[in-house]
Amino acid sequence: MLYRFIVYTCSALLTLLLCQSVYGQHEGVRYYVSTEDFSDIPIPPALDEIAADGTWRVFNEFLSLFAELPGKNETKTVFVKELLARLATQHIDNIPWYVSHGADHNIRTVAIAMRILEVMPEISQYAANKYGTIPVEQVKTLILLAVLLHDIGYPDLADHPTLPKFLHAEIGARMVAEILEKEKSNTLFDFLAEHKEQYLNDLTSSIRFHNADHPNHFNHPRIEVLPINTVYLQKNEIIQRKYVEASVELEPILFTVRFADNLDAHYYRLTPAQREEWFQFFHYSITTDETFKQKTEGLSRGSSEMQVLLKKHYTSVANNYIDQDEINHQNRGAAAAFIAALNEVLEEENNIIQDAKAALLNAKPGDFLHFYSNWIISEIDFNRMQNGDLLLNIYFQDSVIDIKPGVAIYQLVRAADAIHSCTINGTPLTDILILHTNEPKYFQGHQQLSLALFASDNDINGNPISPDPAFTKNLLTQ
Repeated sequence: MLYRFIVYTCSALLTLLLCQSVYGQHEGVRYYVSTEDFSDIPIPPALDEIAADGTWRVFNEFLSLFAELPGKNETKTVFVKELLARLATQHIDNIPWYVSHGADHNIRTVAIAMRILEVMPEISQYAANKYGTIPVEQVKTLILLAVLLHDIGYPDLADHPTLPKFLHAEIGARMVAEILEKEKSNTLFDFLAEHKEQYLNDLTSSIRFHNADHPNHFNHPRIEVLPINTVYLQKNEIIQRKYVEASVELEPILFTVRFADNLDAHYYRLTPAQREEWFQFFHYSITTDETFKQKTEGLSRGSSEMQVLLKKHYTSVANNYIDQDEINHQNRGAAAAFIAALNEVLEEENNIIQDAKAALLNAKPGDFLHFYSNWIISEIDFNRMQNGDLLLNIYFQDSVIDIKPGVAIYQLVRAADAIHSCTINGTPLTDILILHTNEPKYFQGHQQLSLALFASDNDINGNPISPDPAFTKNLLTQ
């Protein structure tokens, strides 16, 4: 396995070093929104890579729905321009040491939400009733707008690696309120009449609470006293993260945002840099090195002390591979190039390498779980069975890294803990959501299991979410 990894790693690295950045491959091409009502609006260059692939089709589909809302076209145009600018900023400031939260994630989540609304028409009906029995297509647009905006607050954290990432939700809610006030964009929703304020409140609340899904925060909310100023947060401001249930009957928008967000968990969730197998391996190396974990315990992400130790560790790992007898001369040279890429800022503008370096030099041992458990999933699709239960088909890909199954399904565990907070008629979504897989080895020999069996947390009453805690413990520790 070691030899296979080195060959793969070194060849991949040389390819990256010798090729042009994928971010520059569409240079000179100016993209415009293809939706007829907004076709004269240019797409910011930061979004060119999305505009050039299938992701943008989903965005145009959303804009087509948005264009059909009642209201003035001029106001809609102003709103769309502002939306594009904010998404571009989110993409530029996509924080590399986290699983990607760029604009492509927002748009993919919209695609997932579209599928959820198709499979679960009751969501739209509950929303229609809440906002004045409006047409179903308008309802979908109102829901999808919240989904599209849910992670828009991340850029405000880009320069502050020590701040907890859950703050992006509060930032995003404040940012959306600002967008709605700009050029009186909130007048777009005048057609809701007396239900307008309710919708706007639900829109911002769904963003503010989309990640408020941890049962432990019901009785013990996480409280942060902010040490610094950001654009949308003030020094010494107290931010509280508390548990908020997402009932489909009462909070159909929050329900959809939270559900869709947790289903964007697969290989394409990662940036081009994060998808590289050598990137996964080096994260793996700091997770499995107990000496390194002891040395760095208590150090802040991105601190100078942490970065010095990380550079030493990566160099040592790479040098150890160079010393292996089975590695030929050519591979030694490639490994040396990789060491150079890790320890010095490359003069050439290769964004993949730069993003990889930024992530690796701001890494912490626990990050590998997040990256790898997305990387190993090649596809997720969503359906409804005849009995009304929901079915998630999860497809895993092969890896040269020898990982315990419990690591590979970590993202499913996080999804199970979060989605438990989404309820239908008082029943947690985890109880009616069934996982089917092409890799029964990750499911202890089963191809189909309830999502509840993957939940590691207790519910708000302190009882295990899993209906079989012993089986779950074995599943997660295998």
